[in-house]
Amino acid sequence: MNKHLITLITIVVVLTPLARVAHVASQIPASTLKIADSSVKTLDANGFIQRWFILEPISTNGLTDSAVQAAVKKEYFADQLNVVPRDGNKVNVEGTDLSWHALDTTNYNVNLFHFARAYGKKTSDVLFWVVTVIDCPREMHDVRLAIGSNAASVWWVNGKEVIDIYGDRQTVIDDGVSKRLTLNKGINVVRAAIVNGGGATDFCARFLDSQDKPIKDITVNLNASQRQSQALHPDPNFYIFLCFGQSNMEGGGTIDDDDLIVDPRFQVLADFDVPSRGWKKGQWYTAVPPLTRRTKGISLVDYFGRTMVANLPPRIRVGVVKVGVSGTKIELWDKQSYRGYLATADAWKLNIANEYDGNPYAYLVELAKIAQRDGVIKGIVLHQGESNADDKDWPKKVKLVYDNLISDLNLKPESVPLLAGEVVNADQGGEKASANEIIKQLPETLPNSSVISSAGLPCNADHLHFTAEGYRQFGRRYAEKMLSMLGYKVKNTLSPTTQRAGVRL
Repeated sequence: MNKHLITLITIVVVLTPLARVAHVASQIPASTLKIADSSVKTLDANGFIQRWFILEPISTNGLTDSAVQAAVKKEYFADQLNVVPRDGNKVNVEGTDLSWHALDTTNYNVNLFHFARAYGKKTSDVLFWVVTVIDCPREMHDVRLAIGSNAASVWWVNGKEVIDIYGDRQTVIDDGVSKRLTLNKGINVVRAAIVNGGGATDFCARFLDSQDKPIKDITVNLNASQRQSQALHPDPNFYIFLCFGQSNMEGGGTIDDDDLIVDPRFQVLADFDVPSRGWKKGQWYTAVPPLTRRTKGISLVDYFGRTMVANLPPRIRVGVVKVGVSGTKIELWDKQSYRGYLATADAWKLNIANEYDGNPYAYLVELAKIAQRDGVIKGIVLHQGESNADDKDWPKKVKLVYDNLISDLNLKPESVPLLAGEVVNADQGGEKASANEIIKQLPETLPNSSVISSAGLPCNADHLHFTAEGYRQFGRRYAEKMLSMLGYKVKNTLSPTTQRAGVRL
């Protein structure tokens, strides 16, 4: 591979000011940089990445291997190896506010000397953090990151350190080349720390394919980073719960005025577009009932979420993903056998399933993967069993669904408990109360599960569905158990008075 020595031009030409606001008179504008716009940017003719977030320089010293590694491993600001900033974001380093800037270079290399001088910052004995977000049209295997820098630098792709070069050196194209790696289809985050001892400083970067030829069909879109790159670094304080089952999961309890008072920390992922509410599928909204398009009232999930946020630390949010199909057996959620089940199902059940593209399980997984971009799945909430009332294999079938969810969503079973609720209890004359004896056996088959009692919960005249008050109490019971399984103590049982801490929407 040819390596072309880059001649560094240190003459600075006075042009239009770089930033959007006026700077001090001593500032020397950058001759090779300009503010990035909101459009998607292609690579240059030789595959070089020309759009980056650049943080104003941090003081440091030393270009040896040990000195550079010590510099990049020091935590100057929170989440420095994960953050994907926005233009203008600030971080505080040792009492000084430093800003991120979204910039394009007019050359194949990014001249950090020009950048630092443009903002009146020092250019010697400094560390520059840079980040970019590339969008790949397909998954790309056996590619390599090829970089050059003046002087030392360390590089990460999607959170993994892939290459480093050290010493007082000039920028040479493809001076350092990573091992073979895979770029994801869609968003990938490239990050680097460049350390300069003195004088000119710059860097260049591109990807090479399996034949070591420049890749040119990827794009750079810094605006995509805020939503899509969260898939790489979801918020650990956003607790996601998957909720599925049949009609009592759908719910239908009468919505009272107090039910419309909701803490904004409790959110629901829209399962469909709902134009009348301004909801878009796959977006988060404050969990004002009804939580799904098909539901007309409240369900146990409403007060599950409310009780969770009432007992969790204020920094933690709760999000629910909810899919329910009335009157259906657990077989509907078996991704291997659901077709056979639907082939003999009543037409009205088939019509509901068709609203979920004919495969409610896959629809739930699709929504769950969207949710994982933003938060962490902490548990699964199930209410189903009326349609399997005499099925002694129900626990095994639930475990199969659970195992599939764990596998398909790349979860750790020890970290994701499942809660299953009893059907309307015998003490309320429940028509399918016999199912509860089978449901109680679930923990014997699925150790990471617990069963929520329905004893004393009021039901409708059909003795199949709970009343609104029954759903409220049931949801609290689910939450109290989930909180305990997650290691939290229940302090607030969310009485009708304490729930008013939320806001009416």
